[in-house]
Amino acid sequence: MPVNILGKIFAGGLKPQVAQVAAWDLKFEAAVTADTQRGHAEPRSIGACGSLQELGEPSELVIFAITASNTLAGAKSAASFLLPGALFLDLNSA
Repeated sequence: MPVNILGKIFAGGLKPQVAQVAAWDLKFEAAVTADTQRGHAEPRSIGACGSLQELGEPSELVIFAITASNTLAGAKSAASFLLPGALFLDLNSA
């Protein structure tokens, strides 16, 4: 089962348990943080997605860990492209 996750701790912990893990973070998009943040994923064979949509479209499970103030907007955005029946776990990171 492909499992795509926001959060390097969750991704790293689940990697040995599932067939595929991917991650996406806003910091992947910012020039000053992209290399460092993507650097956490790639050596661990965790796919570094280019967007939330790229992360969510093929996923059966998305663990969503963002700040509480952004939860509703982020969930609405993700809902527009999640697979029917996909599990969406919202964990506030703050």
